[in-house]
Amino acid sequence: MGKFRCADSVIALGLCQNIVILEFCSRSSILVVVLLILLTPAIQADTKGKKIAVIDSQNSFPYSTVRDAMLEELSAHGFTKEAGFTYDYFSLGHYSGTAKNLWKHKIQNKGYDAIFLTGTVAVTAFREIAWMSPGYPFIYAIVTDPVGLGLIAHHDRAPTGNFSSVAYQVPIDKRLDFVRQLIPGVKNIGFVYADMLQSQSYRKWLEKLLQKKEWEGVILHARKVSFIPSEGGHRRMAQEAKHYIQELDPIVDVFLSSSDQMGVQKPYVEMVAKTTTKPLIGLSLADVEWGATATMYADIEGIGQQAAHMLERILNGEQLKPSFLNFQRSSAL
Repeated sequence: MGKFRCADSVIALGLCQNIVILEFCSRSSILVVVLLILLTPAIQADTKGKKIAVIDSQNSFPYSTVRDAMLEELSAHGFTKEAGFTYDYFSLGHYSGTAKNLWKHKIQNKGYDAIFLTGTVAVTAFREIAWMSPGYPFIYAIVTDPVGLGLIAHHDRAPTGNFSSVAYQVPIDKRLDFVRQLIPGVKNIGFVYADMLQSQSYRKWLEKLLQKKEWEGVILHARKVSFIPSEGGHRRMAQEAKHYIQELDPIVDVFLSSSDQMGVQKPYVEMVAKTTTKPLIGLSLADVEWGATATMYADIEGIGQQAAHMLERILNGEQLKPSFLNFQRSSAL
């Protein structure tokens, strides 16, 4: 795969199974990162006795990718088992109710220096349990709509609680601009999504954007699949979505993957690729390997690495105050 860089974008072109793959991400679509502003000078790292809890919404992609990148980056900075650093891993299996028992019996008062969360289900559950709890700093990742979850008031304002994050969502206007670049005459967009908070928000954003004059005449055809929790729920949701893909195939010009635990997983992408005759625009680089025509994506491993840097500062004993800082990484494109 070749990459061509210019002032405004990075475009990668490749050929996979006779399908041309286009990856595009505007450099103007800055990833917003919730970083931590120091209140005290940096302290020399002392990893002995330091430990964190790592909690995934589900033990699968993209959470596992972010988690592994975060742990590898911490290890590269000296936070290893040999140096006395430890972590405990938990998965909610997309059951939010599991969080209460986990907090009561495994997390609270167990001496964790920080807690790392991935995914909307985990973040929503622990926000209800531990919001504003002193002594429990949370770093989260892979959350599409932190505003809708009440974690921040707006993307350009600092959070007020004990939760900070690395942004995940690619700006929705950039994603639709990308669709129009690939399909200049696009008029009908298919969007099949799981009934989860992040995709409820995503549908509203799409509908609001398509009301603008520059998108006049473009219609969103949205279909909702019931959310199925459990580690294997995404496979069952993908099968439930199949009849909607078949229904919309003769109507739409293109499908957009949904930003939820169904849409980001391999079974859904493979199902759509086998079922439809229309292009599918994915959400990760892996999507084009699974059958999507093209993708516009955030750097998931980069998100994990950035989260590790935030965790490192907490583990070093620095007193922190959350604040926003615009963050842009060329490797994210």
